[in-house]
Amino acid sequence: MHKFLDEGLKKVFESTELKFAYQISDGALYIRKSARRYNPNINTIMCKFHFYQAIQPKLYNKELVPKHNSEQQIPHKFKEYFNIKISSSLSSSENKIRDIIKYDIKILEILPSKELYLAYLKIVLPFWKYFALKFHDYFWKTYLDLNNENCLSGWQNFIKGVQPGTNNALEGTNHAIKEDVVENKKLEFGFYLESLCEDLSVRSETSGKLACFPKTPPISSAVLRFARKLCENFEEYFLYHEGKYYIKDKIINYSLYNSNTGKTKKNLNSLGSKISKGIEEATTHFLSYYSKPTLNEIKRLDKCKEIAGKIQILKLLSIRQITIVEIQEKALLESSCTCPDFFKVRICQHLLANLKYKKLFDENVEFEAKRPKGRPRRN
Repeated sequence: MHKFLDEGLKKVFESTELKFAYQISDGALYIRKSARRYNPNINTIMCKFHFYQAIQPKLYNKELVPKHNSEQQIPHKFKEYFNIKISSSLSSSENKIRDIIKYDIKILEILPSKELYLAYLKIVLPFWKYFALKFHDYFWKTYLDLNNENCLSGWQNFIKGVQPGTNNALEGTNHAIKEDVVENKKLEFGFYLESLCEDLSVRSETSGKLACFPKTPPISSAVLRFARKLCENFEEYFLYHEGKYYIKDKIINYSLYNSNTGKTKKNLNSLGSKISKGIEEATTHFLSYYSKPTLNEIKRLDKCKEIAGKIQILKLLSIRQITIVEIQEKALLESSCTCPDFFKVRICQHLLANLKYKKLFDENVEFEAKRPKGRPRRN
């Protein structure tokens, strides 16, 4: 496949040599090895869905992650781990050790730089080793030991950048093609490729006539209202430093979206509605989640050697870094933020507030056609 794509690109771009920098896949080692054979410098990104599907049974294995005995004395150096407030979506009273390890993995996944990742890893691994030695050994050997050629690296977001987080869409398409086109029969690659190209050609022509896909991410009304309010108080909450903007969130991994439905949480829709109506209590409550970081805090993000503890890193990670592409046509699609919501849906209130402030986003533009009022017309 890599050789086929390489030859195809050479025919299209004759004067330029193109090499893929990223490849996203599950943990299959043969896929990773073939990619490295094609390009030794390629970054193989681990599909987020497959990653959590693999580690979830291990986290709930009582032998790998035992419960903490309340009578067992906690060493002084680990006491801060038990005092850190963990998000309610991860926390349960059943197994505190598992909650903390799961929380640590979530943080490791979204760290914006390799330096912070290594600093945080150095802090949390002794805790894992002390309370869940078997899980520590499994996770180190499978996902962390880069000296092991079978190590499944690439599940961290500092490698992903703005790349997709999962390959489920590709696998869904592959499943549909196998089911509809070749009827689940095994074919040689050449015959399969011909069938795939023919089917995709037909599907593209059909969808091109029926569908009109928006060129921008869908934006909920609540997120738009939050962005508008942050933009109105821009100087009070955002700090500009070396070409980027920064804002501090109150909670490091809080999301505006429901993890089950993927839609904005109901209480936030209600809060956004109250803010748009000018209710002062709602506005004060919303703005209490944000603050303006200091210049020293931002500089410490790049000087990880000065960070001594887990709480210090978590406080620094609540600072969101917003990068703006100042070209009207590309601003919404190519600008980025380091908050969890941006990695989920490629849009967030921090980014929209910056784009509105720099007049690179017009909220009155309709990205999707409105549904006509009334009942559908009968033929």
